[in-house]
Amino acid sequence: MVIIRLKGGLGNQMFQYAFGKALSMRKNEPLFLDTSIFGHEPKIDTPRKYALDVYNISATITDRATIAKYNTKGKVLLRKIKRRLLRLNDYSFHPSLLKSKSSYHEGYWNNEKYFKNIAKEIRHYFTLKNKLTDQAEKIHEELIRAKTTEIKTVSLHVRRGDYISNPYAFEQHNILSMDYYHSALEFITSKIPKD
Repeated sequence: MVIIRLKGGLGNQMFQYAFGKALSMRKNEPLFLDTSIFGHEPKIDTPRKYALDVYNISATITDRATIAKYNTKGKVLLRKIKRRLLRLNDYSFHPSLLKSKSSYHEGYWNNEKYFKNIAKEIRHYFTLKNKLTDQAEKIHEELIRAKTTEIKTVSLHVRRGDYISNPYAFEQHNILSMDYYHSALEFITSKIPKD
């Protein structure tokens, strides 16, 4: 059995699932997801919800009794010490983690090397269960059409919400100024040929 403790927003949950799936396939054991933190996050964290239910993932949400076995004070402390001693970085690749004999895993694993050898399967699991709304389908078709023509398409993601309103998140993450985004738009605009 492989149990992954999910936490964070959609992107983090996707990396956690991908890591867990790679580990469960490697060990030939079923994958379980611990979603118990949602609704019970520490006050310094941005409240999140379980977000993978819209995808065709293959895993079971584990029950509280199973989670309790892995979350005794001693085991939680041991995991924290291990993370510090190994100096685990959420963006680095640590191949030894894929050989772990542990059943319960907590981390972010934001590195594709953990699941690169099963990337095709992961892409399948992250397909949507339900059909797109009519409005989303229309946008999707426009993007596909743009891809097959000479139309240039640019996407810009601006994340400021919880990074600005949550003091802990503000302290932990680099906050880009609005001037940065304006400069980025000017730069991108200068690179797109005018018709």
